[in-house]
Formats: sequence, structure tokens, C-alpha cells
Amino acid sequence: MRLFISGVSGYLGTLILKALEDEPAVSDIVGVDIKPPREGSPKLEFHAVDVRDHAGIRDAMRGCDVVLHMAFILDEIRDKKKTYDINVNGSRNVFHACLDTATPWLIQMSSMAAFGAHPDNPFPLSEDDYPRGDWRCYYSYAKAEIEHYLYRLGQLYPELEVTVLRPCVIVGRHLDNTISWLFSRRMALSMRECDPHTQYIHEDDLAEAVRLVLIREAKGIFHVTSDDTIAFSQMARRAGMKAPAIPADLMCLLVDAAYRLRLSPISSHWVNMFRHSMVGSNEKIGRELGWQPSYTSQELFELVLEAGQKHAPRRRE
Repeated sequence: MRLFISGVSGYLGTLILKALEDEPAVSDIVGVDIKPPREGSPKLEFHAVDVRDHAGIRDAMRGCDVVLHMAFILDEIRDKKKTYDINVNGSRNVFHACLDTATPWLIQMSSMAAFGAHPDNPFPLSEDDYPRGDWRCYYSYAKAEIEHYLYRLGQLYPELEVTVLRPCVIVGRHLDNTISWLFSRRMALSMRECDPHTQYIHEDDLAEAVRLVLIREAKGIFHVTSDDTIAFSQMARRAGMKAPAIPADLMCLLVDAAYRLRLSPISSHWVNMFRHSMVGSNEKIGRELGWQPSYTSQELFELVLEAGQKHAPRRRE
């Protein structure tokens, strides 16, 4: 098959590109991004195209059998209009390019965050539960809106087959993100009466899930999550971090003030992301594809701690 990947030069794109290098079912890869990938592949045909450029995306996509859409801003930037434009409008652009080129299959890399951190979330969430998102967190809101739009598009154009993957928090060899930054601190605030559970998945296990979906041509929604969870209080204790509890709304105000002063790489968007648990069941992907996680969340949190020791706090524009 000829595979189209958006965001091929990003963290996930680099990971998937390497994982598919020796996969015989994938003969060619057309990758698009605004910058060249850090690592090449003999299968890769690269196009320097912004995901919002409809003509450029459409032209690069012609002749492809399946699209894997992963272009997305994860780490927070200050320009939220730009974030929305790339994440939501860019995704819509890719979806419509599929229709324009008669590409028959789209794989959307979503997230468990699409459910939103709500106090009444089922524990665990299944693929049949509705992704509500959360307007207070740009990441959660965008992931949910993209899924909603894709669902409506699928109702209008049933000839486009769709697969949605919802991984939990991804960790691995190249981890350097908000989570590792947080647990590199000696002290952090926690939210009173909130002790959300988190799931971690190793990057190699996510890559294997993508490979299995491709070779088995699996359609539908799949959660890519661990078997277990780890609570914030457990992580704080393991990190040796003091985490005094304050009301969640007050914490949002303080974090926003620190963000405005450039003392923190995150705003209250990420506080709201972790108000409550978003824990997903992996029963379906195990039953239908035989996929199983190689590590527990407890084990993978040790990689989070290692990354926090290696990487100094960074400021992001």
C-alpha cells in the first residue's frame, strides 16, 4: 500500500516512519510537513507542505491508498488562534483532500483527551462513550471537535472508511514534554479533592498498534492504552515532590499568571486537562487485533522521571 502521513517530521511521525521501514505491506510513504524529517527512509517521498495548504496536501495525496493524519500542535504556544487553525482547520483540510482524491481510508490519530476531564467520566471509558472534550483545554477541545467533524463527514460520505486511534499519554526514549517537565520539579501544586489517574503507553507499542491497523485494515475506533493506571498522588510520592493542595480554580489563576510572566511553559489549559481521570479500556484492540501493551503505567512512569532528570525546564513561544 501507498501510505500518506501528515506531520511526518514530528515526534510521532518520526516514530511511525521508522516502525514501517521494514513492513512489507507498506510499499511507499508520502510524508508532508513544514520541515524535513530528522531521519529519512528509502520508502519516503517527502513534500514540504503546510497542513492548511489544501492544494499542496491534495496534490501530494494523489495515488495514496490510506492517510494517517498526525499533524497537530501538542506543546502549548501562546497564539491560540494559530493553534486552532493548524489543529482543527488543518485536519478538516486533510479530510477533504481525502474526498477530493478519492483516497478510500483515513486513520485519525486522536487521543484519550478527546473525552475531556469530567467528574462523571466512566472508569474505564470504552470506544462507545461520547468524546465531549473540554473548552477549557485547547488540546482536549480540538481532539473532540476533530472527531465530531470526522464523524459527520463519514455520515455524508460513507465511501470514506475511517479508523480512529485514541492513545493515552505517550512516553519513550525521546520523551521531553510537559509531563517530564512537571515531575522534574521539587515542588508543584495539586488540586484539592482531585487525584486523577493517568495511563501511559510506550512509543513502540503505539507504533505497533498503527502497524497492526494497517496490515489488518482495521476500521473503527480503538483505544491504545495500558492495562493499569497511576494516580497523581502516587506519582508525586515516587518523584519525591511536595504537592500542597489548593482549590482547582485558584490553581488555574496562579498557573495563568506564571504563564503570562513566562515562568511556566503551561497555562491553565493543562491544569484543566488533569482535573479528572480519562482512563480508557484496551479490551477492543486486544480482542480484535491481538495488541497488548509491553509495559505498565507504573513502569513507564520511571521513564518520565528519567526524562525529567535529563531535560532542563524550557520556555516555549
